Amino acid sequence: MTNKKDDVIKVIRPFGPSIARVKMPDILVENLNNYIDEIITDKNKSKQLDHGQKLAGNVSQELKLENNFIATSGFQKFLASSVSTWIKLSENKEIKELIEERIKELGIELPTPAVPAGSYLPFVLSGSQLWVAGQVPFWDGKIKYRGKVHDGSNIKDAVASARLCALNIIAQAKAALGDLDRIERFIKLGGFVNAVPEFTDHPIVINGASDIITEIFGDAGRHARFAVGANGLPLNSTTEVDAIIAVRA
Repeated sequence: MTNKKDDVIKVIRPFGPSIARVKMPDILVENLNNYIDEIITDKNKSKQLDHGQKLAGNVSQELKLENNFIATSGFQKFLASSVSTWIKLSENKEIKELIEERIKELGIELPTPAVPAGSYLPFVLSGSQLWVAGQVPFWDGKIKYRGKVHDGSNIKDAVASARLCALNIIAQAKAALGDLDRIERFIKLGGFVNAVPEFTDHPIVINGASDIITEIFGDAGRHARFAVGANGLPLNSTTEVDAIIAVRA
């Protein structure tokens, strides 16, 4: 949610508490840079204002801003205004979590939600939970990855197949909810791998689904899971993944 007045603050709640993303005015950045340049050229003042040793970790130098600079440079006014806007937006729940923006940042394109291949629903929304039916690796209306996983020579394709199944889950969630920002967290994934009996790396394959969901949703994407082998899957798909998702009203 942007501040319509100046469009410099964006408040988001991607994985829990709200976060304010703020653009500092150019004049304030210039004032801050000039101020720091003056300090680092003054050895005594640089040493006096260095609080690096008081911080956790191996911080070689961290300069404390003087109260006079904070008050006269416009920095204090900027911080106060930003925090005030952040609190106001958060209290009014006018927060855009920007999951779809995150997807775009990652260069990910969601597939078109697939039509069920049998007599069932693609998803069921019950109370605060969304149950997404098993998704196979559909892309442009076709199965992109087919066949069994065997001795590991095609495991990369199998991982990619699981990843595409996860993207189909997200596409179905968007169709169900209208807005991916309603997703509170992923509760559980169920992963099936079309594999020969000798294959045992099913968890590695289904990591393709788990990893992309976590990459997009952060901590809210971390979930419980099972990953098992199957003698066959619908349409000879390499993988199939279903999901249980907690949603906001």
